[in-house]
Amino acid sequence: MDIFVDRMQMCHKLDFRARLQVDPRTLSLADLLLTNLQIVEINEKDMLDVMALFMDFVVENSDRCINAAYIAGLTANDWGLYKTLDTNLKKMKAFALERHFTLQVAERIDNLIAAIDQQPKSLS
Repeated sequence: MDIFVDRMQMCHKLDFRARLQVDPRTLSLADLLLTNLQIVEINEKDMLDVMALFMDFVVENSDRCINAAYIAGLTANDWGLYKTLDTNLKKMKAFALERHFTLQVAERIDNLIAAIDQQPKSLS
């Protein structure tokens, strides 16, 4: 079990303070996903955690799902986070296909990649 109070700093800094009210018991689905996807040297356990989220939740622009708009907005202002997520999401898709997860998982990953790619990026 990992316990964080209001922010997490591993490979990237994730600040949860403005989003702690999204779910009264835990982090939002998007924030949970980011805790694993932000790892530069991602391992199989982290990949399986990510697969579990993509198996159970759709990717949409809502906090009831994996919030693509929120994640895309974060990557628009942080090139390093963008590169890490882009790399890891492509690894996730390959992992899902190699391990014969349902095609729905790969489609959900593709939906998140598309949302991130379509978001205009800042110069920073």
